[in-house]
Amino acid sequence: MWLIDYFKEDPLRLLTLLGGTGGLVYWYDRIKNRLRIKIRFLVLNTHLINNKPYSITFEANNIGDMPTSIESTIILKGYIPSIMKKIKTSRFKKSLYTYEIDSSQNRHLPLREPIQFTAICSSKDYEKPFLILGFYIFTLTVGKKRIIYIQKEGKSQISLLKYLFYEAIYWISNDLYINKFIS
Repeated sequence: MWLIDYFKEDPLRLLTLLGGTGGLVYWYDRIKNRLRIKIRFLVLNTHLINNKPYSITFEANNIGDMPTSIESTIILKGYIPSIMKKIKTSRFKKSLYTYEIDSSQNRHLPLREPIQFTAICSSKDYEKPFLILGFYIFTLTVGKKRIIYIQKEGKSQISLLKYLFYEAIYWISNDLYINKFIS
């Protein structure tokens, strides 16, 4: 019970623990007011239509305590079944696609105001619609990057745990039975 004895010797140490530099109130404030954004996909184009490039339309909402802006490059990494690949590579290698937000759009994210963006993929790859598992990486100019996990290209968002579960099944099953879980 050395901890209780420590505070019995000098009760003012308890105030330092709660509100001093590095105290509980300080860390609560840091966590509550950290810089973060919410991303909500509005439109995910899955196929090349009339030879137009792939694009995504999403809404970004800054729910932190200070304004920031989103970087113009968005990265999509994901798995494509080896049977669908034109060039046979390792099945554990993720395919990489980059999306660019149009330079004419204002990428500034004010506080608690949703802003809509459209990003266009530079690749005209015909493998991309067969992406079965992946994640988008959104980078901010100030703050932490935001990663959104997806089940299939053009389908719903999933949690990190569900993504890790599907990834483990993909690795174990030699990508044969993944479609039974992801549908």
